[in-house]
Amino acid sequence: MALVTPIALSQNAFDANYEQRFYFTSSGGDQVVKNRLIIRRHSDNVIIYNRIVETYSFYQDVPAGTLVNGVYYDFYFNTYDFDGNISDDSNVVLFWCYTTPSLTFTNIPDSHIINSVSYNFKCIYNQIEGERVESVSYKLYNNENVLIDYSSNIYTSENPPNEFEYSFEDLLEDTRYYIEVTGATVNGTSITTGKIYFTVKYGEPIFYEKLKLQNNASNGYINISTNLIAIDGYSNKQPQTFIDGMVVLDNINDYVEWRDGFNIPSSFTIQILMKPCLLGKIATLKNANNTLKLDIELKREIPYGEEEVKDCFYVKEINSLSNLTSVIRSNYVDIINNNSYICLWIKKIETAWDLRFEVINTTENIINWNTVSNIEYNRVTDKSWENEEYSTSTEVETVYNFSSLYPLTNVKIYNGIFDNFYATRDTSIAYTSDPLTEWDVNTIMCCNFENTINAGSISVYISQISDILIKRRAVGETSWLTILDKEITSSGDMNIDVYDYFAPNNTDMEYAIVPFIDGAESSYIISSIHSCFNGFYITDGTETFKLYEAVTYGSNKHSLRSGVHETLNGTYPIISFNSKLSYKRFSVEGLLLGYSFEETRQVSRKSVVYQTDDLIKFLTNKNTKIIKDWNGNIYMGTVVEDVTPTVNLVNGYNNISFEFVEQGKYNNQSDYDRSGLVVK
Repeated sequence: MALVTPIALSQNAFDANYEQRFYFTSSGGDQVVKNRLIIRRHSDNVIIYNRIVETYSFYQDVPAGTLVNGVYYDFYFNTYDFDGNISDDSNVVLFWCYTTPSLTFTNIPDSHIINSVSYNFKCIYNQIEGERVESVSYKLYNNENVLIDYSSNIYTSENPPNEFEYSFEDLLEDTRYYIEVTGATVNGTSITTGKIYFTVKYGEPIFYEKLKLQNNASNGYINISTNLIAIDGYSNKQPQTFIDGMVVLDNINDYVEWRDGFNIPSSFTIQILMKPCLLGKIATLKNANNTLKLDIELKREIPYGEEEVKDCFYVKEINSLSNLTSVIRSNYVDIINNNSYICLWIKKIETAWDLRFEVINTTENIINWNTVSNIEYNRVTDKSWENEEYSTSTEVETVYNFSSLYPLTNVKIYNGIFDNFYATRDTSIAYTSDPLTEWDVNTIMCCNFENTINAGSISVYISQISDILIKRRAVGETSWLTILDKEITSSGDMNIDVYDYFAPNNTDMEYAIVPFIDGAESSYIISSIHSCFNGFYITDGTETFKLYEAVTYGSNKHSLRSGVHETLNGTYPIISFNSKLSYKRFSVEGLLLGYSFEETRQVSRKSVVYQTDDLIKFLTNKNTKIIKDWNGNIYMGTVVEDVTPTVNLVNGYNNISFEFVEQGKYNNQSDYDRSGLVVK
């Protein structure tokens, strides 16, 4: 027999940055023991690749980087028998090299929650060298990954980038789905977005609070804190009446009350924006056992030493144990009416009070007996009547120290149309009549009455929240890593203040707080920070040690398990990889300068001894740890073999070395969960 001419198989476009396999077939004739693959640049027939491989297989692998993206090539095969005879050239096959195309969704929320029975999913295709897409198709899967709906092929003849969209209808509430877009380029390259999950929740709560992130450069962590609070509002008026974002409590018996979920300490700032109904009390604040009460009262009187009637407001701090009352008065304003939009500002720093009264805008009451009057019956007015008499204020206010009876845990408002109620621990905040609605770690409560009487930073009831998740990812990554899952049993559980020691250095990071509501993740509230750490750290989240001065990695090995098989007739062995093992192993060496060095910048010999003993115990406890350095390297693994301290009796510091074996990735959820690492 003789060698038959091989047949080269078609080749789709591929990315030259990756290894690619080329195939041929050969049927009949002598046994094929090796093959030659020749690849030419099609424009000028210059040979780019020419290699003979001894193998019985009908293919050849071209290494990554051999070819160049954006270039048109052709190839053909020859085959050889045992005697070295060569076949005729195979058929010539043409192909393109293109950078891997991208196909990504553009409008799936970070929370992966869709708030509608139908949704128009959008995606975008792009390819650097301009390779056009032939068509795409949308596919919808249920939670078991069973295909339940799909679109027909969507074609385009336009050059990239190309945007596509398709709507799926009749999505079910509280149901998890997967969405995928697949397609092919004009040169046959398969493309896909991958399957992306989403959950349908028709109604979503509102969140007013973001995470507060602080970078601690010296100690190697990011402090994550939040003031997420659910403060349920109660009212005897059902349903409540809202007008232009204000709650109407114009009957003296109507009220809104907040009973739990907050504490107002002895120093605070409160802002109230409202329209009054009657002169008199408009709010009452109390402590838990009713031994201290604050009444806020609108008052019309003649200022001491003057003759003209003015308006002001009083805060009366009443101690029922001693029967003493602190009386604090605001500034005076021209008399107001029920059309006046006013700001009441109350700042208290222990026994020092600052009360501000401002009329933001008003419309004068007009009496016209022949037509409809805008003076409402039994409402405050700026019109005077014959023989009206008002008391004259006293010159001196009375203030006692009732700080030990704080905090206040109950607030009730009434006798007005309220636009905003805001309380904060921040007493440095400057006076403003603009509505305060932004949440930070000092905010105690805030209700803007936009169709709600809840005063927390989350517009749901505490009973709806089962867990709070904290997630992290580097900017540009698509997958979130859950670093904290906190069970919520009371409103106090939602206050979070943790340290993330596992963020790499010099990286733009995103953190998200995600309430778990009704069995599903709710909206992602995302904050960003740039990490910047000035040292080398080894940590497990509960203990952290910092090494100094010429920290080195030694004998850095990347372990790869393989088998080498030598054949009788071959010149080169056959390499097989029977395991997926691929990990780093290296030694670490650096100096310990003592616990006090960061503060004093001096080496304390005794502190170095204590720190060395603690570090040895830490390194030898057989638990998973994170190593990270100022260059941005970060490894998850375990210390193995001996830990060796070297004592420098002259200078007082110690050198320590140990062997470290990588066991996972810091940003892989399964590796992270398995590691036992915790956020402190």
